[in-house]
Amino acid sequence: MPRKTQTETPKSTPKQEPPKFKGFANYTLTASDKERFALMAEDYGDAQAMEDLERFIEMDYKVTLSKDVSHKSYLVALTCMDPNSPNAGLCLTTRGKDATNAIAMAAYKHFEVLKENWSKIVQPPDVVYG
Repeated sequence: MPRKTQTETPKSTPKQEPPKFKGFANYTLTASDKERFALMAEDYGDAQAMEDLERFIEMDYKVTLSKDVSHKSYLVALTCMDPNSPNAGLCLTTRGKDATNAIAMAAYKHFEVLKENWSKIVQPPDVVYG
């Protein structure tokens, strides 16, 4: 009976350290931005939300979706984990009336308004809100 040979397991690449937190990318939509978002949101559904979530994850963004009971809204936080991105270590947050709307706003801000670069609108991590 032939002996089973062990297959070599491929050597994994060393895991990179996540980038250090650099701050929040805060952007307030203009009136024009809000009008364009309202038009886009009319046709934005759950399937598109899932596609955008997959895009963010594939681009090495940590995505957090949570319900904000006190504001009666949903919150999406995108944190860039790619050390080679201009957004490395930055966090962009958005809100929406429901989960799909919050994801739509995140996609709209990231892809349409900020053109995938938040580095010019960063609040340093030592800024205190409240």
